[in-house]
Amino acid sequence: MLMSKLNRLKTAIFVFLLASTLLIAQCAGADGFAVRVNDRTFSVETVQKYINETAANMPLTLGDTARNIFAGAETEFLEAAAEHFVTVAIVEDRLSAKGLDKLTDEETETLQDYARQTYDQIWQSVSDALKEEYPGEELTDRAVTETMENAGYSMDGIYEKAVQSLLLERFAKTFCTGTDVTDEDVRAFYRTTYTEPDRALYEHDIGLFEKQVLLGGGESTYMPEGYFYIKYIALKPSGQRAAEIEQAENALSAARAEAGEAEKALTLAALENTDLTAPRERYQAALEAEESAQAALEEQQRLAEAEYIPMAELFRSALAEGETFESLIGKHSIQQSYAGRDEPGYPFHPDSPNWEDGVREKIAALKARGDCTDPIYTAGTVCVYCRMDDMACGEYEPDEAVWAEMKASLLQARQSEATDEKVAAWRGEYEIEIDLTGLVFPET
Repeated sequence: MLMSKLNRLKTAIFVFLLASTLLIAQCAGADGFAVRVNDRTFSVETVQKYINETAANMPLTLGDTARNIFAGAETEFLEAAAEHFVTVAIVEDRLSAKGLDKLTDEETETLQDYARQTYDQIWQSVSDALKEEYPGEELTDRAVTETMENAGYSMDGIYEKAVQSLLLERFAKTFCTGTDVTDEDVRAFYRTTYTEPDRALYEHDIGLFEKQVLLGGGESTYMPEGYFYIKYIALKPSGQRAAEIEQAENALSAARAEAGEAEKALTLAALENTDLTAPRERYQAALEAEESAQAALEEQQRLAEAEYIPMAELFRSALAEGETFESLIGKHSIQQSYAGRDEPGYPFHPDSPNWEDGVREKIAALKARGDCTDPIYTAGTVCVYCRMDDMACGEYEPDEAVWAEMKASLLQARQSEATDEKVAAWRGEYEIEIDLTGLVFPET
């Protein structure tokens, strides 16, 4: 039962596995060939395998399928695949002429170890994925291995890919000059590829930045200017004041409901072409009642804030005497958020749309670290906000791992381009034959 389910997963798993495979370009012994370079031939089967693998990888690397990318240009896709083997043959021939096509025993052992480790890691990933897909099913090691084998994936494939990479690197170092990558090259690439697009997207749109990055968990290499951290002490309104606020909130809710009903009645009367005097008077009275209820609530909230002005002054005095705001949070706040000294606080920007206008304006008025607001009523509490350190804004410096990865990618791109140029220059020295007959554009 399990194996029948595994067979139904063949296509999906095949795509997953091929993210880590490369063709094994072997001399053809099969009937016919797709590519011939002098006496080196590549079979239709070998080239078709490379075509299928390349197409399967496209959704992972380019985000779209080969069928969509090459719609109406299927022949060009097949020709590009065939040209890959022309490059393979010429590169290996040139290395062979200089005696550079062989690996040392140490290189062979290193790449074999790499292949074993990589195979084991991906084998485990496939096993975990299948167990998650079919919880409760009995999954044998052989079932996982057969799934990988059915996808054409093997330890030999990883090894051959590593050998291919080593030979291409050796070719570039031997025959290609001017491919070195400097730190300035990396920085220019980083800014052009990452920082500048992020800056253009977020520099003047704080709302989008907070939605996608701060609140949405996205990543950005650019932080808009103007952010600083804040911490706060949250206090409960007194019992009497809390009751007055609740009563005022209920009154406002009722007034708004009445205003809504009065508006509907006025609209209906207008549609029915009846006398609008009474509905209009009702609606006007409801609006006035809503406005009065809103003012009453705001007054109760203002009184709640005023009750804590003496406490806010005590906070300021304590800070002036050297006490930390984190200590005050621990002593007085009903919410212990950001009470730790190692916690920077909550990011705040004066242009953030995620704050009530009055609250945002009062926090934005804080100019220096340690400045505190007067008590502010918000969300059922009275808060005193304190400005902490400024946030590091502007361009983010990539860490060493990212820097090294970008440098390696740039070097690989330059070496690949230089290799293509060398192969094109030497192409006329070889007898090359390409036959696309039998090659099929993949459906995946």
